[in-house]
Amino acid sequence: MEKNYGKIQMNLKNKLIPFIAVLFIFPQFFISNAYAYIDPGTGSAIIQMLIGTLVGLGIALKVYWHRIRMKFSNFSEKSDKE
Repeated sequence: MEKNYGKIQMNLKNKLIPFIAVLFIFPQFFISNAYAYIDPGTGSAIIQMLIGTLVGLGIALKVYWHRIRMKFSNFSEKSDKE
C-alpha cells in the first residue's frame, strides 16, 4: 500500500508541475498594451546587456575551448574505429 501511495504522489506531481507552468505562462500572452515610452537610457541598457552576453559567451568559449575540442575529437576518433 505504501509503495502505491508513492507512485500516486509522483504521478500527481508529474501532472501538477506542467499545469502550474501553463497557468503562469499562458496569461502573459494576453497582456494589454502599456503605451510606455522607452527612453534612450533603456535602449542603451539593452545594448549593454547584448554586448555583455556576447562577451560572456566568448569568454566561456575561450575557457572551455579545449574541453569542447577534445570532446568532439574523441567522438570522431570513436566513430572512425568502429
